[in-house]
Amino acid sequence: MAQAPAITLPASIPSIANIKNHITIDMGNTNYFHWKRLFLNFLKSHRMTCFVDGTVAPPAPTHQQYALWTQMDATVLGWISSTLFQNILEAFLNYNCETARSAWLILENHFLAHAGTTQMHLYRRFQNFSLVNCTMDEMLTQLHSLACQSAKLFLMKIL
Repeated sequence: MAQAPAITLPASIPSIANIKNHITIDMGNTNYFHWKRLFLNFLKSHRMTCFVDGTVAPPAPTHQQYALWTQMDATVLGWISSTLFQNILEAFLNYNCETARSAWLILENHFLAHAGTTQMHLYRRFQNFSLVNCTMDEMLTQLHSLACQSAKLFLMKIL
């Protein structure tokens, strides 16, 4: 009989009392890229990206690490839902995601579905950009942020 494939999981579940101390923004329709970058960096720091990127599939319920995998996956799923704006969370809960990976894909698809709205929002922010009561550093930071977000949307459309 074939042996079950080895599953490499982190040694323990990180004890994070408040995820918002680590992911300082909630994901909304206009800041997906920033949220995603923060979230992935956080997961990398705890060796838990496998729960959202699909590199480790859930083990069979009879596998010796099934309980640990399920507990870790539920932890990541909880972190995801704790960092969403209320309107995104409500839509997200309607999908009844059972794994962090399915939640990650739902959010990615949700963002892609709203990319046109995000593009219009960024365009309006460019149009309405004001130098009043703004230092040079603040102006450059805001313009850089808008340019980066616009570039990411453009790249998503052509890839």
